Amino acid sequence: MTNMRTAHGTAIEVTAHGGSGIADVEVTLTPQSGATATVISGSSFTLVQGQPDNGVWETTGSLGLARTGYRYAADVVDAAGDKSPSVAASDWLDYQLQPSYHNLALSPDHLDVAHTSVTASGKVTTYDPASGDTTTPYAGQGLDLRLNGGLYTADTYPSAVDGSFAVTVNVDVTQPSVSMWLQAMSVSDNTELLRRTIDVYASAPTRITLDRTSAAVVAGRQMTVSGKMEYQDVNGVWQPLGNSSAELYVGSSDYGWAGTDANGRFAFVLAAPAAVTTLTVRTPGLALIKPSSATFSITSVTQQVSLTLYSASINQYSELTFFENVASTNHKIPNGRVYVLESPNGRTSWRNLGYIPVSRDTFGQQITAWVDNPHGFWELYSPAAPGYAASVSNVVHTFANKTAITGGKPSSTTVHRYSSLSFSGGLYYQGYGPWAPIKHTRVYLFFRPYGSKTWSVVSSTVTDGYGHYRLSGRATRGGTWEVAWFTPNHWYIDAFGPGTYVSVR
Repeated sequence: MTNMRTAHGTAIEVTAHGGSGIADVEVTLTPQSGATATVISGSSFTLVQGQPDNGVWETTGSLGLARTGYRYAADVVDAAGDKSPSVAASDWLDYQLQPSYHNLALSPDHLDVAHTSVTASGKVTTYDPASGDTTTPYAGQGLDLRLNGGLYTADTYPSAVDGSFAVTVNVDVTQPSVSMWLQAMSVSDNTELLRRTIDVYASAPTRITLDRTSAAVVAGRQMTVSGKMEYQDVNGVWQPLGNSSAELYVGSSDYGWAGTDANGRFAFVLAAPAAVTTLTVRTPGLALIKPSSATFSITSVTQQVSLTLYSASINQYSELTFFENVASTNHKIPNGRVYVLESPNGRTSWRNLGYIPVSRDTFGQQITAWVDNPHGFWELYSPAAPGYAASVSNVVHTFANKTAITGGKPSSTTVHRYSSLSFSGGLYYQGYGPWAPIKHTRVYLFFRPYGSKTWSVVSSTVTDGYGHYRLSGRATRGGTWEVAWFTPNHWYIDAFGPGTYVSVR
């Protein structure tokens, strides 16, 4: 005895055999609530197979029951009205709205390195046990996709409002095939709906095609190795190996990984190596593909010199001090020197002030030298040489006003002992604009006797509103005379007039 879905609703089927004179079938259905039982017999059944006493009887119309669960039992009745239980005389009937599944499918046909997810799809409608109608969508039915006997999805996926569903799971493919099945999670039981074995296409051939395969480079400069990674599918068609990764080796050293986009494209951006070598791009170590690689040749390397200036300053003597870092990609400096350049504005009119001997990588070296422009812009320069590219450092700037003393020569250069000497002229400064007077500041007259190294102050005075001065001194013996001014702060350079020798008779 069993119940089944038919076009006119749920039907009960009773098999009677082994008796004699069977005239009817009677089924008693007792609600799970324990309410009064319903008896179905007589015209509700028809013989659909075999003979009355050895055949199959089935209900022909709606059972007309309330929507609940029933325990039911069947008896066969002979012509005299005597009853005896049929075989399998007791069973359970769930007479409620139930899901009905349509257009069930599991896809794809096979899994490969680029397709490692399985989708179960279909539609579920409501089966009415009273009428057999299946046109109403069944929303919210729970569904699970299972793999090789275990629950694969983390959650139960419900059907949509229109009854459609698509459950997709990613499969960790480690076997040549996977057994998948779709299972419905219902209030009464977990019904298996669809089962299928999906083949896994392992050991797919791969290839890497580089956009270019060689280059001449400048060591340390940015370079790019790019291309496309593909695999051959089960039909022999080359497909992009997208959303994966490629690995780069520089010589025998592992440089790192770069991801591929949906089209299998990848790009490594790296500093060019300092020596001729081979770069190798490899496929990832995935279980479903055959590894492959492609090579990129560095055919020649131009070395690069790195120059850095920092902590530049200018003192009152117009001495420029800075620190330098000098290095190259092969740790050698071409021609054993770097040049110091000066510009009045940091952009144009660069001029060479001389060179610094440097034969190898040098860091933190202090350089001090007199310069004629205390508010200049400075940089280091290494010219191009065989095997080396030209290189220029960063630009540094110092500022102090340039100063000058005009005049400053004695009134005579040969005098009698104790004669008076007079000195006159002007004191001026220059920043980024024209020369201007330094007003109301003290200047000094110095004397150094012949044969001596010691200077002594003879007299001093204060400049007027035009920067003019007038000084005097008495000549007692032969020696050198000089006018000088000393800056009161770091914004100016000390100024000195010409040193003039005066003979005394």
